[in-house]
Amino acid sequence: MMKHYQLRIGDASTNGQVKIVDKDRLCYIVYSQSKGAKGLRTISQQLLDEYVEYFRQHPKASADDARNDLCGQTDIDKFEYGYTSTLTIMAKMVLNPNEIINEGNPDLNITNRDNSLFRRYTTAIQSKPFVLLAGISGTGKSRIVRQLAYATGGESPEKIQKPYNYEIIQVRPNWHDSTELLGYETRISGDIEYKTTDFLRFLAKAWYFEDVPFFLCLDEMNLAPVEQYFAEYLSVLETRKLRNGRIVSDPLFPPLNNFGKNKHNAWVGDSILNDLFGDIWEINGQIIEKDKGREARLRETFRTKGICLPPNLIVMGTVNMDETTFSFSRKVLDRAMTFEMNDANLEGGLTAAENRLPAIEASAVLPYAVEAMDVYEKSPKLCDTVIKYLSQINETLKGSPFRIAYRTRNEAILYVLANMQYAENDECYQLIQALDEVTNMKILSRIEGDKNKLMNWEQTGCLLDDLATKIQEQFSEIHETYNSKKENKIADEDILEKSISLLKLKEMKRKLDNTYYCSFWS
Repeated sequence: MMKHYQLRIGDASTNGQVKIVDKDRLCYIVYSQSKGAKGLRTISQQLLDEYVEYFRQHPKASADDARNDLCGQTDIDKFEYGYTSTLTIMAKMVLNPNEIINEGNPDLNITNRDNSLFRRYTTAIQSKPFVLLAGISGTGKSRIVRQLAYATGGESPEKIQKPYNYEIIQVRPNWHDSTELLGYETRISGDIEYKTTDFLRFLAKAWYFEDVPFFLCLDEMNLAPVEQYFAEYLSVLETRKLRNGRIVSDPLFPPLNNFGKNKHNAWVGDSILNDLFGDIWEINGQIIEKDKGREARLRETFRTKGICLPPNLIVMGTVNMDETTFSFSRKVLDRAMTFEMNDANLEGGLTAAENRLPAIEASAVLPYAVEAMDVYEKSPKLCDTVIKYLSQINETLKGSPFRIAYRTRNEAILYVLANMQYAENDECYQLIQALDEVTNMKILSRIEGDKNKLMNWEQTGCLLDDLATKIQEQFSEIHETYNSKKENKIADEDILEKSISLLKLKEMKRKLDNTYYCSFWS
Protein backbone atom coordinates (compact mmCIF):
# COMPACT_ATOMS: atom_id res chain seq x y z
CA MET A 1 0.00 0.00 0.00
CA MET A 2 1.23 3.45 -0.90
CA LYS A 3 1.69 5.77 2.09
CA HIS A 4 2.33 9.51 2.14
CA TYR A 5 3.75 10.71 5.41
CA GLN A 6 3.84 14.23 6.64
CA LEU A 7 7.46 13.97 7.77
CA ARG A 8 10.04 15.97 5.83
CA ILE A 9 13.76 16.50 6.12
CA GLY A 10 14.26 18.99 8.93
CA ASP A 11 11.05 18.11 10.80
CA ALA A 12 11.62 17.77 14.54
CA SER A 13 9.42 16.66 17.42
CA THR A 14 8.26 19.30 19.87
CA ASN A 15 10.05 17.49 22.72
CA GLY A 16 13.36 17.73 20.84
CA GLN A 17 14.01 13.97 20.90
CA VAL A 18 13.64 13.30 17.16
CA LYS A 19 14.73 15.13 14.02
CA ILE A 20 14.53 13.89 10.41
CA VAL A 21 18.02 14.19 8.89
CA ASP A 22 17.47 12.45 5.55
CA LYS A 23 14.97 10.17 3.80
CA ASP A 24 14.54 8.05 0.71
CA ARG A 25 11.83 5.79 -0.70
CA LEU A 26 12.37 3.13 1.98
CA CYS A 27 13.92 4.72 5.07
CA TYR A 28 14.32 7.76 7.28
CA ILE A 29 17.67 8.78 8.78
CA VAL A 30 16.76 10.12 12.21
CA TYR A 31 18.78 11.91 14.87
CA SER A 32 17.37 10.60 18.12
CA GLN A 33 18.07 11.20 21.80
CA SER A 34 16.40 9.30 24.61
CA LYS A 35 17.46 8.53 28.18
CA GLY A 36 20.88 10.06 27.61
CA ALA A 37 21.58 8.11 24.39
CA LYS A 38 22.12 10.15 21.22
CA GLY A 39 22.82 9.16 17.64
CA LEU A 40 21.63 8.53 14.10
CA ARG A 41 19.16 5.73 13.46
CA THR A 42 17.73 4.22 10.30
CA ILE A 43 13.96 3.76 10.48
CA SER A 44 12.16 1.87 7.73
CA GLN A 45 9.04 3.51 6.34
CA GLN A 46 7.27 0.14 6.40
CA LEU A 47 7.93 -0.23 10.10
CA LEU A 48 6.78 3.33 10.77
CA ASP A 49 3.65 2.46 8.83
CA GLU A 50 2.90 -0.26 11.41
CA TYR A 51 3.39 2.14 14.30
CA VAL A 52 1.22 4.81 12.67
CA GLU A 53 -1.61 2.35 12.16
CA TYR A 54 -1.20 1.03 15.71
CA PHE A 55 -1.40 4.46 17.36
CA ARG A 56 -4.24 5.47 15.03
CA GLN A 57 -6.24 2.67 16.62
CA HIS A 58 -4.71 2.99 20.13
CA PRO A 59 -3.99 6.71 20.66
CA LYS A 60 -3.47 6.30 24.43
CA ALA A 61 -1.06 3.36 24.18
CA SER A 62 2.56 3.64 25.36
CA ALA A 63 5.75 2.89 23.44
CA ASP A 64 6.10 -0.38 25.38
CA ASP A 65 2.53 -1.33 24.49
CA ALA A 66 3.32 -0.84 20.81
CA ARG A 67 6.50 -2.90 21.03
CA ASN A 68 4.83 -5.78 22.86
CA ASP A 69 1.74 -5.85 20.63
CA LEU A 70 3.59 -5.54 17.33
CA CYS A 71 6.63 -7.72 18.01
CA GLY A 72 6.52 -10.80 15.84
CA GLN A 73 3.86 -9.39 13.56
CA THR A 74 6.16 -8.04 10.85
CA ASP A 75 8.66 -9.13 8.26
CA ILE A 76 10.96 -6.30 9.34
CA ASP A 77 14.08 -7.18 11.33
CA LYS A 78 13.02 -7.40 14.95
CA PHE A 79 15.99 -5.44 16.28
CA GLU A 80 14.37 -2.28 14.99
CA TYR A 81 11.73 -2.60 17.66
CA GLY A 82 14.47 -1.60 20.07
CA TYR A 83 13.86 1.87 18.65
CA THR A 84 10.29 1.81 19.87
CA SER A 85 10.51 5.18 21.64
CA THR A 86 11.75 6.87 18.44
CA LEU A 87 9.10 5.10 16.37
CA THR A 88 6.37 6.15 18.81
CA ILE A 89 7.37 9.81 18.61
CA MET A 90 7.56 9.66 14.80
CA ALA A 91 4.14 8.00 14.58
CA LYS A 92 2.61 10.74 16.73
CA MET A 93 4.28 13.38 14.52
CA VAL A 94 2.61 11.77 11.50
CA LEU A 95 -0.80 11.61 13.18
CA ASN A 96 -0.65 15.09 14.67
CA PRO A 97 1.25 17.87 12.85
CA ASN A 98 1.03 19.95 16.03
CA GLU A 99 3.77 17.62 17.32
CA ILE A 100 6.13 18.89 14.58
CA ILE A 101 8.51 21.82 14.55
CA ASN A 102 9.69 22.39 10.98
CA GLU A 103 13.31 23.34 10.71
CA GLY A 104 13.67 22.04 7.19
CA ASN A 105 15.27 23.18 4.02
CA PRO A 106 13.03 25.82 2.37
CA ASP A 107 13.75 24.18 -0.98
CA LEU A 108 11.83 21.13 0.18
CA ASN A 109 8.74 23.08 1.06
CA ILE A 110 5.85 23.71 -1.26
CA THR A 111 6.62 27.14 -2.60
CA ASN A 112 9.13 29.95 -2.77
CA ARG A 113 7.23 31.86 -0.13
CA ASP A 114 5.93 34.39 -2.61
CA ASN A 115 2.51 35.94 -3.02
CA SER A 116 1.27 33.32 -5.44
CA LEU A 117 -2.24 31.88 -5.52
CA PHE A 118 -0.66 28.53 -4.90
CA ARG A 119 0.13 29.57 -1.34
CA ARG A 120 -3.35 30.99 -0.90
CA TYR A 121 -5.03 27.76 -2.00
CA THR A 122 -3.09 25.51 0.34
CA THR A 123 -3.46 27.93 3.25
CA ALA A 124 -7.21 28.18 2.68
CA ILE A 125 -7.58 24.40 2.52
CA GLN A 126 -5.76 23.99 5.83
CA SER A 127 -8.23 26.46 7.34
CA LYS A 128 -11.34 24.84 5.85
CA PRO A 129 -11.41 21.96 3.31
CA PHE A 130 -14.30 23.55 1.39
CA VAL A 131 -13.23 26.08 -1.23
CA LEU A 132 -15.17 28.03 -3.86
CA LEU A 133 -13.40 29.14 -7.05
CA ALA A 134 -15.52 31.82 -8.68
CA GLY A 135 -14.88 33.65 -11.91
CA ILE A 136 -15.45 33.94 -15.62
CA SER A 137 -15.32 30.86 -17.80
CA GLY A 138 -11.93 29.67 -19.01
CA THR A 139 -9.72 30.97 -16.19
CA GLY A 140 -8.56 27.50 -15.14
CA LYS A 141 -10.75 26.94 -12.09
CA SER A 142 -11.25 23.19 -12.55
CA ARG A 143 -7.70 22.75 -13.86
CA ILE A 144 -6.14 24.06 -10.65
CA VAL A 145 -8.01 21.41 -8.64
CA ARG A 146 -6.61 18.66 -10.85
CA GLN A 147 -3.12 20.17 -10.63
CA LEU A 148 -3.29 20.21 -6.84
CA ALA A 149 -4.20 16.51 -6.94
CA TYR A 150 -1.22 15.73 -9.15
CA ALA A 151 1.10 17.73 -6.88
CA THR A 152 -0.01 15.96 -3.70
CA GLY A 153 -0.60 12.46 -5.08
CA GLY A 154 2.87 11.90 -6.46
CA GLU A 155 1.73 11.21 -10.03
CA SER A 156 2.87 12.77 -13.30
CA PRO A 157 0.35 14.58 -15.57
CA GLU A 158 2.52 13.51 -18.52
CA LYS A 159 1.85 9.83 -17.70
CA ILE A 160 -1.48 9.69 -15.88
CA GLN A 161 -4.63 11.24 -17.33
CA LYS A 162 -6.55 11.35 -14.05
CA PRO A 163 -4.87 11.32 -10.60
CA TYR A 164 -6.11 8.60 -8.25
CA ASN A 165 -6.81 11.26 -5.59
CA TYR A 166 -9.06 13.35 -7.85
CA GLU A 167 -12.69 13.18 -8.91
CA ILE A 168 -14.74 15.67 -10.91
CA ILE A 169 -18.53 15.70 -10.75
CA GLN A 170 -20.57 17.91 -13.06
CA VAL A 171 -23.46 19.54 -11.24
CA ARG A 172 -26.74 19.59 -13.20
CA PRO A 173 -29.55 22.18 -13.01
CA ASN A 174 -32.14 19.55 -11.98
CA TRP A 175 -30.38 18.63 -8.74
CA HIS A 176 -32.73 19.46 -5.87
CA ASP A 177 -31.76 16.77 -3.36
CA SER A 178 -28.72 14.69 -2.44
CA THR A 179 -29.55 11.52 -4.36
CA GLU A 180 -27.12 12.35 -7.19
CA LEU A 181 -24.29 12.41 -4.64
CA LEU A 182 -25.35 9.98 -1.91
CA GLY A 183 -27.34 7.54 -4.03
CA TYR A 184 -30.79 6.12 -3.41
CA GLU A 185 -32.69 2.94 -2.60
CA THR A 186 -34.75 1.35 -5.39
CA ARG A 187 -37.16 -1.62 -5.71
CA ILE A 188 -37.63 -1.53 -9.46
CA SER A 189 -36.25 -5.04 -9.79
CA GLY A 190 -38.71 -6.30 -7.20
CA ASP A 191 -36.04 -6.42 -4.51
CA ILE A 192 -34.19 -3.88 -2.35
CA GLU A 193 -31.18 -2.38 -4.15
CA TYR A 194 -29.05 0.67 -3.50
CA LYS A 195 -27.62 2.76 -6.33
CA THR A 196 -24.22 4.00 -5.25
CA THR A 197 -22.43 6.98 -6.79
CA ASP A 198 -18.97 8.16 -7.80
CA PHE A 199 -19.08 10.45 -4.78
CA LEU A 200 -19.55 7.55 -2.33
CA ARG A 201 -16.86 5.50 -4.06
CA PHE A 202 -14.50 8.47 -3.81
CA LEU A 203 -15.20 8.77 -0.06
CA ALA A 204 -14.30 5.11 0.46
CA LYS A 205 -11.11 5.52 -1.53
CA ALA A 206 -10.17 8.62 0.48
CA TRP A 207 -10.60 6.68 3.71
CA TYR A 208 -8.34 3.93 2.39
CA PHE A 209 -5.57 6.42 1.48
CA GLU A 210 -6.11 8.46 4.61
CA ASP A 211 -2.73 10.22 4.55
CA VAL A 212 -3.12 11.60 1.01
CA PRO A 213 -5.14 14.74 0.15
CA PHE A 214 -8.17 13.79 -1.96
CA PHE A 215 -9.68 16.50 -4.16
CA LEU A 216 -13.34 16.49 -5.20
CA CYS A 217 -14.15 19.07 -7.87
CA LEU A 218 -17.83 20.03 -8.11
CA ASP A 219 -17.88 21.64 -11.55
CA GLU A 220 -20.38 24.47 -12.14
CA MET A 221 -21.44 24.05 -8.54
CA ASN A 222 -24.13 26.72 -8.52
CA LEU A 223 -26.07 25.50 -11.56
CA ALA A 224 -28.36 24.03 -8.89
CA PRO A 225 -29.16 25.30 -5.36
CA VAL A 226 -26.18 24.20 -3.26
CA GLU A 227 -28.22 24.29 -0.05
CA GLN A 228 -30.48 21.56 -1.44
CA TYR A 229 -28.26 18.96 -3.08
CA PHE A 230 -25.32 19.49 -0.70
CA ALA A 231 -27.27 19.98 2.54
CA GLU A 232 -25.91 16.90 4.32
CA TYR A 233 -22.30 17.81 3.59
CA LEU A 234 -22.78 21.42 4.76
CA SER A 235 -24.24 20.22 8.05
CA VAL A 236 -21.71 17.46 8.73
CA LEU A 237 -18.83 19.78 7.84
CA GLU A 238 -19.62 21.81 10.94
CA THR A 239 -19.46 18.76 13.23
CA ARG A 240 -15.72 18.27 12.69
CA LYS A 241 -13.69 18.13 15.91
CA LEU A 242 -10.05 17.48 16.78
CA ARG A 243 -9.83 14.40 18.98
CA ASN A 244 -6.60 12.65 19.95
CA GLY A 245 -4.78 14.40 17.13
CA ARG A 246 -7.32 13.37 14.48
CA ILE A 247 -10.14 15.32 12.84
CA VAL A 248 -13.43 13.43 13.20
CA SER A 249 -17.02 14.17 12.17
CA ASP A 250 -20.57 12.89 12.35
CA PRO A 251 -21.60 10.34 9.68
CA LEU A 252 -22.41 11.70 6.25
CA PHE A 253 -23.94 8.36 5.27
CA PRO A 254 -25.85 6.11 7.72
CA PRO A 255 -24.57 2.72 8.97
CA LEU A 256 -24.90 0.21 6.17
CA ASN A 257 -26.53 -2.31 8.50
CA ASN A 258 -29.52 0.04 8.58
CA PHE A 259 -30.47 -0.97 5.04
CA GLY A 260 -31.52 -4.45 6.16
CA LYS A 261 -31.71 -7.60 4.03
CA ASN A 262 -33.15 -8.35 0.60
CA LYS A 263 -35.56 -11.17 -0.19
CA HIS A 264 -32.61 -13.56 -0.50
CA ASN A 265 -31.70 -12.78 3.13
CA ALA A 266 -28.49 -11.02 2.02
CA TRP A 267 -27.45 -7.73 3.61
CA VAL A 268 -27.99 -4.78 1.27
CA GLY A 269 -25.09 -3.05 3.01
CA ASP A 270 -22.72 -5.79 1.84
CA SER A 271 -23.59 -5.12 -1.80
CA ILE A 272 -22.94 -1.40 -1.18
CA LEU A 273 -19.54 -2.22 0.32
CA ASN A 274 -18.64 -4.47 -2.61
CA ASP A 275 -19.45 -1.60 -4.94
CA LEU A 276 -17.42 0.91 -2.89
CA PHE A 277 -14.28 -1.23 -2.72
CA GLY A 278 -14.71 -3.31 -5.87
CA ASP A 279 -13.06 -1.01 -8.42
CA ILE A 280 -9.47 -1.68 -9.46
CA TRP A 281 -7.27 1.10 -8.13
CA GLU A 282 -4.17 2.26 -9.92
CA ILE A 283 -1.32 4.52 -8.79
CA ASN A 284 1.27 5.64 -11.32
CA GLY A 285 -0.29 3.23 -13.78
CA GLN A 286 0.23 0.24 -11.49
CA ILE A 287 -2.59 -1.76 -9.93
CA ILE A 288 -2.08 -1.70 -6.17
CA GLU A 289 -2.21 -4.70 -3.92
CA LYS A 290 -4.84 -3.80 -1.36
CA ASP A 291 -4.22 -4.06 2.35
CA LYS A 292 -6.91 -6.62 3.19
CA GLY A 293 -6.75 -5.87 6.90
CA ARG A 294 -7.29 -2.15 6.34
CA GLU A 295 -10.15 -2.77 3.94
CA ALA A 296 -11.79 -5.15 6.44
CA ARG A 297 -11.57 -2.53 9.21
CA LEU A 298 -13.13 0.12 6.96
CA ARG A 299 -15.93 -2.24 5.91
CA GLU A 300 -16.76 -2.93 9.54
CA THR A 301 -16.72 0.77 10.41
CA PHE A 302 -19.02 1.60 7.50
CA ARG A 303 -21.38 -1.22 8.50
CA THR A 304 -21.73 -0.23 12.14
CA LYS A 305 -21.01 3.51 12.29
CA GLY A 306 -21.64 4.86 8.78
CA ILE A 307 -19.36 6.85 6.49
CA CYS A 308 -17.96 10.00 8.08
CA LEU A 309 -16.14 12.79 6.28
CA PRO A 310 -12.59 11.65 5.52
CA PRO A 311 -10.18 14.11 7.19
CA ASN A 312 -8.23 14.23 3.91
CA LEU A 313 -11.24 15.10 1.70
CA ILE A 314 -11.04 18.55 0.09
CA VAL A 315 -14.12 19.81 -1.75
CA MET A 316 -13.50 22.55 -4.30
CA GLY A 317 -16.41 23.99 -6.25
CA THR A 318 -16.07 25.96 -9.48
CA VAL A 319 -18.74 28.62 -9.96
CA ASN A 320 -19.77 31.27 -12.46
CA MET A 321 -21.69 34.19 -11.02
CA ASP A 322 -24.13 35.24 -13.74
CA GLU A 323 -27.83 35.25 -14.62
CA THR A 324 -27.78 31.50 -15.44
CA THR A 325 -26.70 30.39 -11.96
CA PHE A 326 -27.94 30.49 -8.38
CA SER A 327 -26.44 32.92 -5.89
CA PHE A 328 -24.93 31.66 -2.64
CA SER A 329 -26.66 32.10 0.69
CA ARG A 330 -24.67 33.14 3.76
CA LYS A 331 -25.03 29.54 4.97
CA VAL A 332 -22.78 28.43 2.13
CA LEU A 333 -20.43 31.41 2.15
CA ASP A 334 -19.91 31.17 5.91
CA ARG A 335 -18.75 27.57 5.49
CA ALA A 336 -16.44 28.11 2.52
CA MET A 337 -13.16 29.77 1.65
CA THR A 338 -13.75 31.89 -1.43
CA PHE A 339 -11.51 32.91 -4.33
CA GLU A 340 -12.24 35.08 -7.33
CA MET A 341 -10.52 34.08 -10.57
CA ASN A 342 -11.37 36.74 -13.13
CA ASP A 343 -7.88 37.56 -14.38
CA ALA A 344 -6.11 35.62 -17.09
CA ASN A 345 -2.45 35.94 -18.07
CA LEU A 346 -2.70 35.28 -21.80
CA GLU A 347 1.09 35.00 -22.05
CA GLY A 348 1.33 32.29 -19.39
CA GLY A 349 0.67 28.57 -19.49
CA LEU A 350 2.45 28.02 -22.78
CA THR A 351 5.12 25.65 -21.46
CA ALA A 352 4.94 22.37 -19.56
CA ALA A 353 6.69 23.95 -16.57
CA GLU A 354 4.07 26.70 -16.34
CA ASN A 355 1.26 24.16 -16.37
CA ARG A 356 2.59 21.97 -13.61
CA LEU A 357 2.82 22.58 -9.89
CA PRO A 358 5.81 21.34 -7.92
CA ALA A 359 5.35 18.43 -5.52
CA ILE A 360 3.44 19.34 -2.37
CA GLU A 361 3.83 17.62 0.98
CA ALA A 362 0.55 16.37 2.42
CA SER A 363 1.24 18.31 5.63
CA ALA A 364 1.15 21.57 3.66
CA VAL A 365 -2.43 20.89 2.55
CA LEU A 366 -4.29 18.69 5.03
CA PRO A 367 -6.09 20.49 7.88
CA TYR A 368 -4.43 20.04 11.26
CA ALA A 369 -7.03 21.78 13.44
CA VAL A 370 -10.70 22.77 13.34
CA GLU A 371 -11.22 25.48 15.95
CA ALA A 372 -9.23 28.32 17.43
CA MET A 373 -8.98 26.51 20.75
CA ASP A 374 -6.99 23.74 19.00
CA VAL A 375 -4.10 26.15 18.34
CA TYR A 376 -4.54 29.08 20.75
CA GLU A 377 -2.12 27.92 23.44
CA LYS A 378 0.77 27.57 21.00
CA SER A 379 0.39 31.06 19.46
CA PRO A 380 -1.54 33.30 21.88
CA LYS A 381 0.02 36.56 20.64
CA LEU A 382 -0.90 35.95 17.01
CA CYS A 383 -4.37 34.70 17.94
CA ASP A 384 -5.03 37.76 20.11
CA THR A 385 -3.94 40.02 17.24
CA VAL A 386 -6.41 38.32 14.90
CA ILE A 387 -9.21 38.55 17.48
CA LYS A 388 -8.54 42.26 18.05
CA TYR A 389 -8.58 42.90 14.31
CA LEU A 390 -11.86 41.03 13.84
CA SER A 391 -13.41 42.81 16.83
CA GLN A 392 -12.64 46.17 15.22
CA ILE A 393 -14.16 44.97 11.94
CA ASN A 394 -17.24 43.73 13.80
CA GLU A 395 -17.64 47.09 15.52
CA THR A 396 -17.62 48.74 12.10
CA LEU A 397 -20.29 46.27 10.92
CA LYS A 398 -22.50 47.11 13.90
CA GLY A 399 -26.18 47.32 13.00
CA SER A 400 -25.71 45.47 9.69
CA PRO A 401 -26.56 41.85 8.78
CA PHE A 402 -22.90 41.25 7.89
CA ARG A 403 -21.39 40.90 11.35
CA ILE A 404 -19.20 37.84 11.88
CA ALA A 405 -19.20 35.24 14.66
CA TYR A 406 -17.27 32.25 15.95
CA ARG A 407 -16.99 30.32 12.68
CA THR A 408 -15.27 33.23 10.91
CA ARG A 409 -13.04 33.86 13.92
CA ASN A 410 -11.91 30.22 13.98
CA GLU A 411 -11.17 30.11 10.27
CA ALA A 412 -9.38 33.46 10.32
CA ILE A 413 -7.07 32.29 13.11
CA LEU A 414 -6.36 28.98 11.34
CA TYR A 415 -5.67 30.80 8.08
CA VAL A 416 -3.24 33.24 9.70
CA LEU A 417 -1.36 30.51 11.54
CA ALA A 418 -1.18 28.28 8.44
CA ASN A 419 0.15 31.23 6.46
CA MET A 420 2.95 31.85 8.97
CA GLN A 421 4.89 28.85 7.61
CA TYR A 422 5.82 31.16 4.74
CA ALA A 423 6.91 34.01 7.00
CA GLU A 424 10.67 33.37 7.07
CA ASN A 425 12.01 36.53 8.73
CA ASP A 426 9.06 38.84 7.97
CA GLU A 427 6.32 37.82 10.36
CA CYS A 428 4.68 41.23 10.19
CA TYR A 429 4.22 41.20 6.42
CA GLN A 430 2.87 37.67 6.40
CA LEU A 431 0.42 38.46 9.20
CA ILE A 432 -0.98 41.52 7.42
CA GLN A 433 -1.12 39.60 4.16
CA ALA A 434 -3.11 36.76 5.76
CA LEU A 435 -5.55 39.14 7.47
CA ASP A 436 -6.02 40.97 4.19
CA GLU A 437 -6.81 37.75 2.35
CA VAL A 438 -9.13 36.32 4.97
CA THR A 439 -11.00 39.64 5.10
CA ASN A 440 -11.62 39.34 1.39
CA MET A 441 -12.67 35.68 1.56
CA LYS A 442 -14.73 35.56 4.75
CA ILE A 443 -16.08 39.08 5.34
CA LEU A 444 -16.42 41.00 2.10
CA SER A 445 -17.86 37.99 0.23
CA ARG A 446 -20.97 38.25 2.45
CA ILE A 447 -21.69 41.91 1.74
CA GLU A 448 -24.31 42.92 -0.80
CA GLY A 449 -27.21 45.37 -1.04
CA ASP A 450 -28.38 48.83 -2.03
CA LYS A 451 -27.39 52.18 -0.55
CA ASN A 452 -29.94 51.94 2.25
CA LYS A 453 -28.71 48.51 3.33
CA LEU A 454 -25.08 49.62 3.19
CA MET A 455 -25.47 52.71 5.37
CA ASN A 456 -23.48 52.52 8.58
CA TRP A 457 -25.34 52.05 11.84
CA GLU A 458 -25.16 55.77 12.66
CA GLN A 459 -26.71 56.56 9.23
CA THR A 460 -23.92 59.04 8.60
CA GLY A 461 -22.10 57.39 5.72
CA CYS A 462 -21.38 54.28 3.71
CA LEU A 463 -20.39 51.04 5.44
CA LEU A 464 -17.88 50.29 2.66
CA ASP A 465 -15.99 53.52 3.32
CA ASP A 466 -15.95 52.84 7.06
CA LEU A 467 -14.58 49.34 6.47
CA ALA A 468 -11.81 50.63 4.22
CA THR A 469 -10.75 53.17 6.83
CA LYS A 470 -10.83 50.65 9.67
CA ILE A 471 -8.84 48.02 7.73
CA GLN A 472 -6.18 50.56 6.83
CA GLU A 473 -5.94 51.74 10.45
CA GLN A 474 -5.61 48.19 11.75
CA PHE A 475 -2.90 47.25 9.25
CA SER A 476 -0.85 50.29 10.20
CA GLU A 477 -1.30 49.54 13.92
CA ILE A 478 -0.24 45.91 13.47
CA HIS A 479 2.84 47.00 11.56
CA GLU A 480 3.80 49.37 14.39
CA THR A 481 3.36 46.61 16.96
CA TYR A 482 5.29 43.89 15.13
CA ASN A 483 7.97 45.98 13.48
CA SER A 484 10.71 47.25 15.78
CA LYS A 485 11.97 49.73 13.17
CA LYS A 486 9.42 52.49 13.42
CA GLU A 487 10.82 54.24 10.36
CA ASN A 488 9.56 51.32 8.26
CA LYS A 489 5.96 51.99 9.13
CA ILE A 490 3.69 51.10 6.22
CA ALA A 491 2.54 54.14 4.34
CA ASP A 492 -1.14 54.59 3.58
CA GLU A 493 -0.51 54.58 -0.15
CA ASP A 494 1.39 51.27 0.11
CA ILE A 495 -1.51 49.62 1.89
CA LEU A 496 -3.96 50.90 -0.69
CA GLU A 497 -1.79 49.64 -3.50
CA LYS A 498 -1.14 46.12 -2.18
CA SER A 499 -4.27 45.23 -0.22
CA ILE A 500 -6.72 42.99 -2.10
CA SER A 501 -9.51 43.71 0.40
CA LEU A 502 -9.14 47.47 0.03
CA LEU A 503 -9.10 47.15 -3.75
CA LYS A 504 -12.24 45.00 -3.59
CA LEU A 505 -13.96 47.58 -1.36
CA LYS A 506 -13.06 50.27 -3.87
CA GLU A 507 -14.58 48.18 -6.67
CA MET A 508 -17.74 47.53 -4.63
CA LYS A 509 -18.11 51.23 -3.80
CA ARG A 510 -17.79 52.14 -7.48
CA LYS A 511 -20.58 49.70 -8.37
CA LEU A 512 -22.74 51.09 -5.56
CA ASP A 513 -22.27 54.66 -6.78
CA ASN A 514 -22.97 53.74 -10.41
CA THR A 515 -25.81 51.24 -10.08
CA TYR A 516 -27.11 51.87 -6.52
CA TYR A 517 -26.46 48.19 -5.74
CA CYS A 518 -23.32 46.19 -5.16
CA SER A 519 -22.10 42.72 -4.28
CA PHE A 520 -18.74 41.11 -3.75
CA TRP A 521 -18.90 39.17 -7.01
CA SER A 522 -17.46 40.80 -10.09
